[in-house]
Amino acid sequence: MRADLPTWRYRYFGSFPNLQIQYHPDSGAYHGSEVNVLFGTFPPAGIPGIPDPTEAEYRWGDYMRAAWAAFAKDPERGLDVLGWPRWDPAKPTLLRLGYGNCTGPHVDSPSLYDLCD
Repeated sequence: MRADLPTWRYRYFGSFPNLQIQYHPDSGAYHGSEVNVLFGTFPPAGIPGIPDPTEAEYRWGDYMRAAWAAFAKDPERGLDVLGWPRWDPAKPTLLRLGYGNCTGPHVDSPSLYDLCD
């Protein structure tokens, strides 16, 4: 049965120095790595070897909280306001969130990541 509900699909790419698991090589984004940025629960300042949060992290957290709020207020159209394209597997509609640690949506083709046929 088809529900005819709007759908958005994203993949998280944010990789910030203070949230790295390892540095050589850079661990990149990993499962749950967006949670600290989303909720602003960064490692405390002043811990040796762990840098302070970046301005990009703060902007990213603000952006994601705005996206969650927009969706909560209007689950059918709230993300449209932020420029998030609705999911269409045949079009470049996969949101690459945090791509290059930049704030805002960056879209690309889902075929770059969907390796199974």
